[in-house]
Amino acid sequence: AQAADPVVSKEMDIKDLNVLSDKMARGTAKKAFTAAKRTGEDKVEAVRKALKEADLFNDDIENILKEFS
Repeated sequence: AQAADPVVSKEMDIKDLNVLSDKMARGTAKKAFTAAKRTGEDKVEAVRKALKEADLFNDDIENILKEFS
């Protein structure tokens, strides 16, 4: 069994982004997620930042990301 990080409520997985209905937003989010995973950044913040920069961020996405932060 792996020791869970007590700070993180739920670890975000790339499959969690499949609920995004907008294809462009989903693709952008997945790119940001994998880049953050590779560099060790906060995945939720990386996805949020990428979607805001691409002007694809909305309330639905914010609600989804809140589950992981």
